[in-house]
Amino acid sequence: ADTLIQLDATIIANREQAQIVQAHYYQSNRYFEPAKKLYDSLVKSNNVDFAAESYYQLAYQLYATQKWNEAEKAAQLAIKKSNASTYWNTKSYLLMADIFSAQKDYFNARATLQSVIKYCPIEALKEDAKTKLEQVNLLEKGKSKLIDG
Repeated sequence: ADTLIQLDATIIANREQAQIVQAHYYQSNRYFEPAKKLYDSLVKSNNVDFAAESYYQLAYQLYATQKWNEAEKAAQLAIKKSNASTYWNTKSYLLMADIFSAQKDYFNARATLQSVIKYCPIEALKEDAKTKLEQVNLLEKGKSKLIDG
């Protein structure tokens, strides 16, 4: 990826693809700062999916480092900026549900997940939402003072 980014003859799409790969590497190894720099440059991409993924990944980094308020704002921005990419828009909604859940806002987490389940055309993401909804229900049940019976 480093070499591909450096080549003058490389077309923009290939350079951006290399940047995405490189950013994934950094992020998966928890080198958030170099990943953030790459994603910050990719949000300006003309490629809708690269830009949308970059907005999502920036929000995910904040979530992964438990910066809930910042993560929530970044996820809202990712949702707003990723309308043209159904996949990344839905992933951003799923991330928003994770953020709500982490903040123990189970009502909004559940509502967000139910919306994804109802409206998402991508089956794998719909299944992910169903799994997350089960987890939210279990978490909320554990916090409930009501007795089942």
